[in-house]
Order: sequence, then C-alpha cells, then structure tokens
Amino acid sequence: REIAEESGAAFLLVAHTRKGTGSTLANRVLGSVAFANLARSVLIVVRDGEAPTGRLLALAKSNVAPLDGRAYRFQLEGDPLRVLWRGECFKSEDELLALLDAGNAKRSAIDDAVSFLRDELRDAPARQSDIEDRAKRLGISGRTLQRAKQSLGVRSRKLGLDDGWEWSLPREGEAKNASA
Repeated sequence: REIAEESGAAFLLVAHTRKGTGSTLANRVLGSVAFANLARSVLIVVRDGEAPTGRLLALAKSNVAPLDGRAYRFQLEGDPLRVLWRGECFKSEDELLALLDAGNAKRSAIDDAVSFLRDELRDAPARQSDIEDRAKRLGISGRTLQRAKQSLGVRSRKLGLDDGWEWSLPREGEAKNASA
C-alpha cells in the first residue's frame, strides 16, 4: 500500500474465490482476508446465468464508488483473444453470490488444484514444501495436489541432500509427462 501511495501507481491482484463460504462477495477472495480489506476496490467475475459463454464483471467492494448493483456483461472470443462487451445489467449481491456458487459447483477439486499450482509456478520454480504448505492452508489435499502436478507435467528437481525438492512448470514445447 505504501508503495502505491508513494508512487501513485495502481496495483491489480488477480485471485480465485472460495467455494460457498463468506457472506459477501469481497469475503470470497481466496487467501488472506487482508487482500480484500486492503484493496480500495474489489471486482468479481462470475458466469452469466443468461449466456452460457458469458461472464459478468461486478463491483464487490469499493471505497471510491457506490455499490449500485451494476454489472457488465462480456465474453471472450477470437484468436487473438479479445473482450466483447455486451452491455450492463443490475444484479444484487445475493444474485451474484448465487451465480458464483453455481459456477463454482461446476469446478472440481482437481480444477482448483491445477489453477492453484499453475499460479504458484507461473513466474518461477518453487520449493515443494512451500507449495504443499500453501495448498494445505487452502484446503487442497496432498493427493489432489499430486494429481494436479501430474496433469500439468510439473517437473521435480532435487535441490541437495537436505534441501528438499523444487517444482517447476514444463518448458514450452516440452512433453507434459517429462517430469524428472
């Protein structure tokens, strides 16, 4: 926060949402509640119940604008991918929570674990023990994490006799099952 205030920069944090817990949209942000509490605004994306490939972008929390129930319809399509804005609609927080729960019900534990692991390893390799600790805090079981690791083709590398293991995503073009 201090860096943002001193530099005048804005920061964007992208996070997943929890399944079925939290009575407000902002409380559904996965990870520490501090993420949502610290933010000036929290935007949420949910599946649009009226369009199978559509999504809604809505304000879940704001210190700078009113929460008026306005949501913006959009969908992603094309190659290269582009956002097609489809207009606005109004949804109550309860309606958005219901859409969020309906969308989350379609995701499996393995889907969540794959997303988690991809996010953890996107920028750099990480220690296996650190990943397992964070996964456990998020409710991802060890077995599910291993299945996600296999699904993504995550590579394992021994760091030293007493230093444990490091995981990394496969390099581009590398076979998914090339885990060492």
